[in-house]
Amino acid sequence: MKQTKGLLFILSTLLITAALWLFNPRILSMDLLGIAFYVLGALAVSGFALVFLLSVRNKKIESWFNGLEHLYVYHKWLAIFSLSAVFLHAILRIVYSGFYLSTASMIGIASEVGFVLLMFIALFGKRLKYENWRLFHRLMVIPFVIGAYHMVIGSPFALVALTPIGLWMGLVVLVGTASSIYMLFFYRTVAFKYKGAITNITSLSASGIEMELTLNQEMPLAQGQYAFLRIFQKGLESAPHPFSISGKDGNKLYITVKALGDFTTQLVNELKADAKVSLDGPYGHLDFNTGKAKQVWVAGGVGITPFISYLRASEPTVQVDLYYSYRGEKESFYKDFLVQAQRANPNLRVHIYDTATSKRLRVEDILADEQTTIYMCGPQKMIEAYATGLKDKYKTTEIIFEAFKFAR
Repeated sequence: MKQTKGLLFILSTLLITAALWLFNPRILSMDLLGIAFYVLGALAVSGFALVFLLSVRNKKIESWFNGLEHLYVYHKWLAIFSLSAVFLHAILRIVYSGFYLSTASMIGIASEVGFVLLMFIALFGKRLKYENWRLFHRLMVIPFVIGAYHMVIGSPFALVALTPIGLWMGLVVLVGTASSIYMLFFYRTVAFKYKGAITNITSLSASGIEMELTLNQEMPLAQGQYAFLRIFQKGLESAPHPFSISGKDGNKLYITVKALGDFTTQLVNELKADAKVSLDGPYGHLDFNTGKAKQVWVAGGVGITPFISYLRASEPTVQVDLYYSYRGEKESFYKDFLVQAQRANPNLRVHIYDTATSKRLRVEDILADEQTTIYMCGPQKMIEAYATGLKDKYKTTEIIFEAFKFAR
């Protein structure tokens, strides 16, 4: 239910596009193949415009999807839908018009080839460095604009006109193009308004560190949120990466990093104090203050950070059971802090699961009822597996989770 606004926004945009084309007299006079050909082309343009719009990380739009992690799921499937519409449009052109290549057809083919190549890289280029992957993703504005021009000159009626369909498609193309241009040229300047430096680095284990950032202004933050961080140090990639915030003290932020991939491993091993930083955020919807009278917190590995952020800022006033799972002492971030917090607060009970020396945390081990809110954060596969199991076990219990999956 919390993602309904986002889904309705996508569906209404696509339905308006389809309706305006389907009920145009020039389209209705065609056979079924002709109708499908033009409608699929318009849906492809509208779909990719939405893909670009969802990429800008607008906080209002993000709230419609209840978090970026959910928005990215719609973003992915919307891209697949739009690319499928491009494929079908291309096939129908051959069926409908044969292999006759008009100027509009050649422009359309150029757009289709560009989309296919760039989408293939964006969807399957996991081995690319983030900066290169991002560039290929953003360059899809080129086949998009070519496709929009193909739509205008290939349409059986005038699209550049003050008509409902002309105004609507003009708005769609404008939004899509503007969103891409913003992400290509302005996002890193406009969105990253919180600037500062790393003023301290604390080693948490062999595989993790905590950074202390001192910013030029205080970031308004709800405990449990995260931000996109850029680090300006020679030898390190300056592209933005998402990190959970593990604490705040005025204009100081604390960010925990675990060596999970090439970039995070480099941070753990090579990051230096005094490096300049900038941040975009905050994002995330793990708001513990809106939970019920009893709460269950489930954390995997570095997913403990949003819970640490809350415990540093305040003491639980409701009964909280925290289940913390990690593998080996080198990944036991904040274990001592949690033990001390449990001793100091009778409302907090901590359950430690070190999978290197004991059994794994099972769904059966997590105790809740309908008066409980369950919050979870950790690796995608782990958290989604627990979410599925807990929903089957507790039909009416509120479950809120964030699964990190886009860190590199």
